[in-house]
Amino acid sequence: MKNLLTLDPTTARRLAITRQRLAGPRPPADAQGIMELFDDLRCVQIDPIRAVERTQYLVLWSRLGAYDPAALDALLWKERRLFEYWAHAASIVQIEDFPIYWRHMRDWATGDRPWSKRARAWMDENQAMRDHILLELERNGPMMPKEFRDESNSSWRSSGWTNGDTVRHMLAYLWEKGEILVSGRKSTTKIWDLRERVLPDWTPREDLDWPEVVY
Repeated sequence: MKNLLTLDPTTARRLAITRQRLAGPRPPADAQGIMELFDDLRCVQIDPIRAVERTQYLVLWSRLGAYDPAALDALLWKERRLFEYWAHAASIVQIEDFPIYWRHMRDWATGDRPWSKRARAWMDENQAMRDHILLELERNGPMMPKEFRDESNSSWRSSGWTNGDTVRHMLAYLWEKGEILVSGRKSTTKIWDLRERVLPDWTPREDLDWPEVVY
């Protein structure tokens, strides 16, 4: 194989740490620095539970130092250069990476895996609630979960603490399918809206196949 690059373990470790922005010069502690950080990290996991501070804010603080969290909120909810979606977990990702997540949205819950079959069956059983949520958003604009009526034909069942939380699960499924996106937050509560009203006009929309996504 030509042009094969070989790294010794020490160099590989240093490269990984540096590209995670845990070593080397710090970006500026402002909006520009936040976007520089996302250029390297590509996504930052969200966690609504905190012992000291929520994960997304701690990740930025550990790499930028003292910064204004309002700058992150502005990039998310005003400038729309970032958005929330499911990467390896619920995460903040870049709008410029939307084509990668668009592939995930379109292929969500497809295939013959037991979980995918269950999700599709439950969505089909509750088509009326799906239609209700989308219609309410179209009419009213951004809405909080508590503002939607439970129009389900069958409640969500699980052995965990989300058992019976049907509206929340329908919102989560519509989010993973890309039909709705997080438009803002009130404290830790998501505010939902239709995808086309959340994404800015300049959002890239290339139709990538899976090899291109993985690459």
